[in-house]
Amino acid sequence: MIRKENLEEMLKAIGYVRDDHKNIYEKRYAAFDCVIEVDFTGSGSIRYPEDKGMKKK
Repeated sequence: MIRKENLEEMLKAIGYVRDDHKNIYEKRYAAFDCVIEVDFTGSGSIRYPEDKGMKKK
């Protein structure tokens, strides 16, 4: 199960890269020309490319 306590390790395991300056993990999908970002600074938000068809449900 993915929990707040193991999210960072899970992101690393599936290829996300950490930007130490922003404390954000991101994964680029060149084939779709988009990036998914997971922010670890306070809000813990996940930003995904809504303009590429990904929508929050």
